Amino acid sequence: MKRINVKIKPYTVTKLFLISYLVYNCSLVPIGFYIPRLSVVLLICSAVSLLIEEGKKFRFYYFSECVYLGIFILIASVTGLLLAENRSNVIQQATFLVEILLVTYLICFIADRTGETDIVPWTFLIGSVVFSIYLLMGNGVLIIGTRLSLAEGFNSNTLGVFLMFGGWSLLKICDSIKSQVVSIILSIAGSALLFYLIIQTGSRKSTIGFALVFLFWIIFAFRSKIAHFNISVKIISFIILVASAAFVLIRFGSDFSLASETITRRMQDFENSDGSWTVRIYMIQDAFRVFLNHPIFGVGLDNYRFFSVFSMYSHNTYAEILACTGIVGGIAFIAVIVSPLKVIVKEAVSGIRNKTRSVADSFNIILAVIFLYICMTQICIYNQNLMLILAQLMAISLTIRRKESLNEKC
Repeated sequence: MKRINVKIKPYTVTKLFLISYLVYNCSLVPIGFYIPRLSVVLLICSAVSLLIEEGKKFRFYYFSECVYLGIFILIASVTGLLLAENRSNVIQQATFLVEILLVTYLICFIADRTGETDIVPWTFLIGSVVFSIYLLMGNGVLIIGTRLSLAEGFNSNTLGVFLMFGGWSLLKICDSIKSQVVSIILSIAGSALLFYLIIQTGSRKSTIGFALVFLFWIIFAFRSKIAHFNISVKIISFIILVASAAFVLIRFGSDFSLASETITRRMQDFENSDGSWTVRIYMIQDAFRVFLNHPIFGVGLDNYRFFSVFSMYSHNTYAEILACTGIVGGIAFIAVIVSPLKVIVKEAVSGIRNKTRSVADSFNIILAVIFLYICMTQICIYNQNLMLILAQLMAISLTIRRKESLNEKC
């Protein structure tokens, strides 16, 4: 009897534990699946499995991206504990950020070892599948009248943004499928489903963001897939794309029309001087007022809302960080963002100059753009999903630097 030898790639077990931890926290808990201490167990298993994988060769590497994030957390925590009006909020938020730092380090460590950055994309893709099944089974609720969400206390914008990043993950993962036809069909069908759910959430930022992601996919990935085919195959591929769009429009057009009423009404809000977007502007202005009154160290991590005339968050990452951590914390956070972005942009610019531009560069750039865009309306440091996207940008930066280092040695 022959033995079946199953060879597991290095760090696969660690990846599985880490993805399980992230999917559990980001997707299963929001729909009501909760097991006490499971999150802690999965995170510990992720770290332990990494140590076992490394064995005696393990070394603690100071990745610059993670170092900058650690410095920001340290500054925000210390100044917050010294100056904050509500120190319990500082401790709670600092604990959250420290956990995120550990997760980010594990993601970056694996990316540096394997050259792969698939942990976060798989997390968002699996999470989006979980949410899609949950919502299509009729378990969602309507809040504020017509906006779809997971539960009464779950923000529709948060759901929309998660599904948008899930769409980016879907297109990126499908791009690696060897069969071009299967890749194109899954990309279009999955995008149509996610877009259908996104517009029902009424999230304008998510709708615009996903439209940009899909546009980039058509311009770069789809064109790249059919570029090497002969003219007859190109025509057939184009016909498949148009036919798929026509089928979705004819078969599900009425469903999309009903779903689009919410987002259309929300988009029209831009024309209203008394709309929600003007309130957001006032919130940002108020956050800058608090910053100008406490310019050096701010008022303490997660303490701006106690000084706000609106008694809530500023709904803007950049304004919130300045108000809470001042110039000192603001500079540290700029380093956190700029560190990976400059590497990603440099790589993309180099590809354009050398005419070696890759599809991967387009995926990286659009992810960076929509991340910076979403940070204008949500607060990154309070949001686990956005911090994971930041971790993904860091991991991408590491793999680019790793590739450059290997090329220099050769």
